[in-house]
Amino acid sequence: NIKEFTRVKPGSKAFVHYTPLKTIDRFANNSNLKFRYYNTAYMNDPEEGEALINYLGSNVIGAYQNAKKSEELNVYLGSFLPAPELENKLVVWRTYGKDENKEEAAGCSVVLRGNFFDQETGEFYNQDKEKIETDYHRPRFNDNLHKVIYLDTANLEKPHHDIQVLDLLKELSISLEEVMSIKKEVEDEKVYAAIDKIIFLMLSELTYFFKSSHYSYENEFRVIKFETGEKVKVDTEAIDLPRKLYVESKRPLLRYIQKVILGPKVKNQNQWQYIDALAKQNGFNVKVEPSGIAFQ
Repeated sequence: NIKEFTRVKPGSKAFVHYTPLKTIDRFANNSNLKFRYYNTAYMNDPEEGEALINYLGSNVIGAYQNAKKSEELNVYLGSFLPAPELENKLVVWRTYGKDENKEEAAGCSVVLRGNFFDQETGEFYNQDKEKIETDYHRPRFNDNLHKVIYLDTANLEKPHHDIQVLDLLKELSISLEEVMSIKKEVEDEKVYAAIDKIIFLMLSELTYFFKSSHYSYENEFRVIKFETGEKVKVDTEAIDLPRKLYVESKRPLLRYIQKVILGPKVKNQNQWQYIDALAKQNGFNVKVEPSGIAFQ
């Protein structure tokens, strides 16, 4: 229910992703290259994934933390912002528009058409076109874009919280407590460990649908994928260690790029027009333009 509530519906507008210029160079040079969603283990925000956990009761938090010690992180994430509102904003250039050397505003923003993302609802139907009721099933939400829910966990009753969000949280909390109640009925360490694992698997993905209200100005959207096995790849091109795990988008990226905006601190901006020339060689037009924002 949380996933469906946050899912961006068909016919969505454009979205923007901030990235170093070397990334857009790779995409312009290869029309078959797909977008990479990186494992959440590499996120550097200490509060990431904590907003939902902080809302839940101590019993659930304990179970989640117990399993987290031994379970792999199989969640992969891509971050996007609404365009045109945030495709060229000073505060975003400072936070996300960095180059590979972490210099602020020296990267670029890539504006993507909304149809890059999945448009289907993710529901299952049988051969008679009857809806199939499924259990918790991650793959059906593969490349859907979801709007992040911002929570003020210190005061959930504030007016800026959507009443439907609060209802969904209560529903989730009740379901988790029902699972936790099994521990009271069975005295078995193996059962305890199994329940902790169930709690972890339910929450390890859902936590990334929520962020602290401190970051609500970002108005972030995310693709959140739970993947294991052969779909998981290792970034063998990376110079720095440890190498990163990632999974690919279903669609090659280049054909969905509307334009590229060069960060305010990108040097020799006219020289980056070759990005459009490369894209044209692959059959696509990519407009390249400077930010125009004064930045010191």
